[in-house]
Amino acid sequence: MPLDHVNQEIVDRITRLQDEIGQGRNDPIELALQRRFVESLRRQIDSPSLDSVEDILVPGTSTHVPVRIYRPRKGEPLPVLVYMHGGGWCLGDQESSELLCRSLAVAADTIVISVDYRLAPEAPYPAALNDCYQVFCWVESNADTLGIKNVPLMIGGDSAGANLALAVASLSRDRADELSIGSMILIYPCVAPELDTRSCELYGEDHVLTRRLMRWFWENYIGSTNLLNPPAYTTFNDPSLLHDLPDAIIVTAECDILRDEGEQLAKNLTQAGSKVHQRSLEGTFHGFVSMIGILPQADECLSYVSEKIQDTVREFARRE
Repeated sequence: MPLDHVNQEIVDRITRLQDEIGQGRNDPIELALQRRFVESLRRQIDSPSLDSVEDILVPGTSTHVPVRIYRPRKGEPLPVLVYMHGGGWCLGDQESSELLCRSLAVAADTIVISVDYRLAPEAPYPAALNDCYQVFCWVESNADTLGIKNVPLMIGGDSAGANLALAVASLSRDRADELSIGSMILIYPCVAPELDTRSCELYGEDHVLTRRLMRWFWENYIGSTNLLNPPAYTTFNDPSLLHDLPDAIIVTAECDILRDEGEQLAKNLTQAGSKVHQRSLEGTFHGFVSMIGILPQADECLSYVSEKIQDTVREFARRE
């Protein structure tokens, strides 16, 4: 199934912008212009109101990591989702995921903590992973202060942020530090740098995220010389690396070069013993989730993920 007419119109507008500025389609300057274009669409939608939004710095040994805490309401302790934005480890910040985090907080009745991790190429691997791991450890160790004791803690992200969520969960498992991760929310995750799947062949050009651009992201994050031998906690296409990970909620987009690796990840996690809920949304492209209120697939994704988060909360309550 091709892009539906609403998604095609948006992709066509982005493509026209690419042509007008006359840049190569994996040029980082052009990508910044694309992001501003998408941001202009998001600004047409009013963000949900919340009880509070708080910006703080999470202390660490080498750096302090900015986080933004979205609380949907006062009252009893709520579940927590630590969320990492997308952007190929090179772009994005708390503002780029503001609408999604606010919407998740309200729809899932969940405290969302957005991590503003360091970006490549100025801060390549493992800077982003260290920042995200530092924040998740801080959240769990400060549960009393944050008012989130005895609630499920989840971790998630979109695209490169989903890759970082997998990395944090894997690092926690291997360090045996007993971080209590209730589930992982993985929206069109980046899994490996090979980019040799059928979806890469079908959608590697003219669908916003191109194969060349994705390779540029990987090269900036782990280094071009490491693409054939990636460092630990960067790739997740080897089933032997997926044992003893939390349950997962995985969403993919049909017209996305990362579709096949995300769907294969769902199968591999299931075979490794995790309980996986997976949904593929038809007729849309990589990045669609940032367009809540514009694209019906973004609204469907929000509803689906929120429903599964509430299932996690109910399962946690039964175990308690």
